[in-house]
Amino acid sequence: MKKILSLFAIFCVLLSLSSHSLAQKNEKNVFPASVAGISVGDISKDLLLNTGVIECSDPKVVIIGFEMSALKNGDLVVFKENGNTLTEQMKMLIKNMEIGNKLIFEEITAKTGEDKIIKLNAIILTIK
Repeated sequence: MKKILSLFAIFCVLLSLSSHSLAQKNEKNVFPASVAGISVGDISKDLLLNTGVIECSDPKVVIIGFEMSALKNGDLVVFKENGNTLTEQMKMLIKNMEIGNKLIFEEITAKTGEDKIIKLNAIILTIK
């Protein structure tokens, strides 16, 4: 009986540790990133260009880098940027995009109020 209780206790500890590990892996879901409050869906060029920044829902979390990708003339174009602001090159690409084209912001890296570096979910926008 003691062996069964010991095995059960070990199983509970392992289960607790694995669920804690899974919670850490899903931590990026805790702080959604967005452009003008939009994380997925349609966005107008004007709103996107006038906002020009990626933000987090938690004001204590600061975006420190991201990648932006889109198709240009059938080729995938990827820009990497430190900070949270669209560059002039990115804005030029967006200005020339057609309605229905997709724009993806990924590899969004942020710093929490506790100086912890985290990755945030991707932002997938469709130009309308």
